[in-house]
Amino acid sequence: MSAYPSVKTIEEFKQQPGEYQTAVRKIVRSHALNELYGAQVFDEPAIRLAPTPYAKWLTCRVAMEEYHHHVRFKELADQLGIPAREMDSSHKRPLNIFEMPLKSWEQFCVIKMLGDLAEILQVEDLLHCSFVPLRNIARTTMPEEKFHAQFGLDFCVDLVETEEGLKRVQQAVNGFYPEAPKFFGASGSRNNEIYRKYGMNAVEYLLGDAALARHGSRTALLCGDEALSYRELAERVARAAASFAELGVRAGDRVLMLMRDTPEFAAAWMGAVRAGAVAVALNNRITDAEYRQICADSGARVLLVDERIAAKRADLTTEFSREGRVLVTGASSGPQSWQGLTAGAREVSAFDAQPEQAAFCLYSSGTTGRPKGILHAHKDVLPVGQAFREIGIGAGDRVFTTSKFFFAYGLEHGLLGTLALGATSIVYPDWPDTESVIQAVARHRPAAIFSVPSVYRRLLGEPAARLEPFRPVRRFVAGGERLSAQLVAQWKAMVGGELLSLYGTSETFCACMITPPGTSDGARTGAPLANLEVRLVDSQGKPAQPREPGVLWMRHPALALGYVNLPGETREQFQQGWFCTRDIFVRDAEGFFMHQGRSDELIKIAGQWVRPAELEEAVANEAAILEAACVAMPDADGLERLALFVTANGDASAALQAAAEACERVLPRHKRPKWLRAIEQLPRTATGKVQRFKLREILERERTDKG
Repeated sequence: MSAYPSVKTIEEFKQQPGEYQTAVRKIVRSHALNELYGAQVFDEPAIRLAPTPYAKWLTCRVAMEEYHHHVRFKELADQLGIPAREMDSSHKRPLNIFEMPLKSWEQFCVIKMLGDLAEILQVEDLLHCSFVPLRNIARTTMPEEKFHAQFGLDFCVDLVETEEGLKRVQQAVNGFYPEAPKFFGASGSRNNEIYRKYGMNAVEYLLGDAALARHGSRTALLCGDEALSYRELAERVARAAASFAELGVRAGDRVLMLMRDTPEFAAAWMGAVRAGAVAVALNNRITDAEYRQICADSGARVLLVDERIAAKRADLTTEFSREGRVLVTGASSGPQSWQGLTAGAREVSAFDAQPEQAAFCLYSSGTTGRPKGILHAHKDVLPVGQAFREIGIGAGDRVFTTSKFFFAYGLEHGLLGTLALGATSIVYPDWPDTESVIQAVARHRPAAIFSVPSVYRRLLGEPAARLEPFRPVRRFVAGGERLSAQLVAQWKAMVGGELLSLYGTSETFCACMITPPGTSDGARTGAPLANLEVRLVDSQGKPAQPREPGVLWMRHPALALGYVNLPGETREQFQQGWFCTRDIFVRDAEGFFMHQGRSDELIKIAGQWVRPAELEEAVANEAAILEAACVAMPDADGLERLALFVTANGDASAALQAAAEACERVLPRHKRPKWLRAIEQLPRTATGKVQRFKLREILERERTDKG
């Protein structure tokens, strides 16, 4: 629901700003005209093309409903005083899609399947608008639009059962696809800027009246024995927002949260955003030095801390209380009681945020040793959940995400993305070990699991019988680090499911690529999702040639506002709507991207460029080795050399020998490691990424001890 106050009548509408009235009139006029053209150009002519009496009857129904959509919008246009001349095509040109000549039944079915899906997305937006008469039309129209899209899908499914039918449907798709983007218009257009202006609070999009009308009674969160419906969660969020307002938190103020993943955390995080503050969730295993750095960097004056964490880290909460306000969950009374504050809070309206207004801040996971803040706006919540749609997860499905809410991957797929779809998130408060993951899957039976490769790898160390609860799971997704062909094959053999790869960045917040079901081989990172623009740039700043490596630049609707207090890095990586990931990819002949490492990890050895990933790949298939990571280190003469660290699948000496032999066998001399070490486990961030600086520290300590 829009955070802009509801406009319930035509009389109230006439009291709104001129810009608001113009925006609404344009929407109503556009829908009235395009519904009419759709019925005239596609639906009515398709009746004669329908191959059976039943198909003709259903097509008649579709045509009549589309004409009725026109009538509904036209009646509202009349009430708004839109002149008849403006409803004529000579004044307002209909969509370009209606210029396509309808030639076949297959073409019509594809248009219904894909074109009406686009209409569903447009009507979905109207369900959140502040003008109540328009919202009511959208609610009436939506079931019929869904029927039309399903009509197209069902007939396409029937058609592709024959080879000739499949050929014709594919031809129709090929003809329609170039026209499809015209349904949505240019995202940066003046009209869309006006439409977005009125009512953009991210939390109201997820838990406002329109969302609750669809999903209010569904379960939003499952946490142990607690099941929280969408409506109950919305009530908690509203109380949390009111509590922050009572504390004097103002728009743009930073609110730190040092909490476990619980429904209370979810409500507080969204409550801060609803109140107009900037939610900053912290890794609850953060070091003292990182904590102090983030406190200073964010400028926060409010800290909400989980009672268990407060008890373990009393020194940090006491330190913060000298300059800011500390609130503790669990305590029922006292000046620090969050529970006491929320119990008596009086609900206030959601903050009327602008799309580009800051909503939350993610602090990077510290692969280089120093977390940096990544600031996101309210608009960045709108694209969440796209990966779910890509793999067939939707309303009512249960999703278990092992990554935590303070990480972009966990925040999207463990909370915001499920809420956007009407799905249920299975929440585990503490850090998931193998036992807790198995228990959660056995108890709650998720349709999909989103985790990191290291978790899947640890699960494979369990007896096959213990992984039986995983067999009914429909989708397994791994993000945060690269998959391997070995892990994908082992998981398939043990559980029977395909392990899909997902790629995203904290800067884009949402998932950017995924391997569609049936395409994952461990080498492919994925194919770009629909709302992503990509380009690969070579070392000269030019477009990379086909199947040649290049640095990935992305344009994404959820792109961050920039880095906190780092203007130089922001200018360097955020340029004219594009973001430089510094990740190197190759695009294969089928359009899949394959991650090759980081541009800032390329090392020159003996005058030749080397990717550390090449050494890791060289030993990846050795049975004695579980994992490998390569870093560069200067030797005693100050020259860059390579160090390879491995974790053993059993005996450490056998792993070292296997690594040495593999490198000798497949790598030229200049790419072989100078140092080879076996360690118990690779140091990782909470998101599963290898902390390579800690591997360098291991060698540095060795030198110090010897020196």
